[in-house]
Amino acid sequence: KIESRLSTIEPVSKMIQRGLTPEEILTEILGEGNVNILEKMDVEFSCQCSRERIANALISLGKDEIRDIIETEGKAEAQCHFCNETYQFSKEDLEELEAETEK
Repeated sequence: KIESRLSTIEPVSKMIQRGLTPEEILTEILGEGNVNILEKMDVEFSCQCSRERIANALISLGKDEIRDIIETEGKAEAQCHFCNETYQFSKEDLEELEAETEK
C-alpha cells in the first residue's frame, strides 16, 4: 500500500519545498488517520566526516599512491560529498601519512 502511494505522490523534496511539516508529509504518504505521533524531537544534519577520517582514506590508498601524489601534486585536497567541508594536506602531512602505511 505504501509503495503504491509513493508512486502517486510528488517527491518528498517537493513537499519540503512547499513547506509541509514532517507530520504533513507522513500523512501524504500514509494517508489521513494513519499517522500517530509518539514523540517529537529536533532534527539536524550533522556530517560524520573529519580530518582523521579523510587521512585514513588517504592511507588506504597505499604508500605508492601517496608517493605519487607527493611527487606530482605536492599536496592533496579532499572535499566531503555530504557537507562540502574541504580538507587540505600539505606535502609534510602526506609524508606522515605515507609513513603510516608502513606500520
